[in-house]
Amino acid sequence: MHRSLFLLPLLLMAACGTEQATQLPQRELRVESDCEVHQRSCAAIGGGVRIELRLGKGELKALSPFPVRLELEGVEAHAVSLEFNMPGMEMGQNRYRLLADGAGGWSGEAMLPICSTGRLDWLAVVVVDSSKERLSANFPFHTQP
Repeated sequence: MHRSLFLLPLLLMAACGTEQATQLPQRELRVESDCEVHQRSCAAIGGGVRIELRLGKGELKALSPFPVRLELEGVEAHAVSLEFNMPGMEMGQNRYRLLADGAGGWSGEAMLPICSTGRLDWLAVVVVDSSKERLSANFPFHTQP
């Protein structure tokens, strides 16, 4: 009896492991040059899709919440997330799920962590999941000290 109780979790884990996860094709969109997403809306485009992003309403500072607004054209999304990274430096998990706002866009609130080295260069990585593909765009920006 003890042996069957031991085997049951192993069988369940094996059954779960045999299920193949369906991965969506991934495509990165090109972000317009000279864009600072905290100063104005910036766009990423490609293949008939446009992602327009705006972070905050002025200067961005670490540990200060700010609004996020995203507009989509040419794709029907079922999930949108925003992650903050720093080129060449591990910054931990800084991911935010945006919510459909009923006005044709996606919005939320986010906050940047503090970088212990004092760097101010960031990437806002937008990920859009549709039923057909996963789109991403890397929006570079700078914060104030």
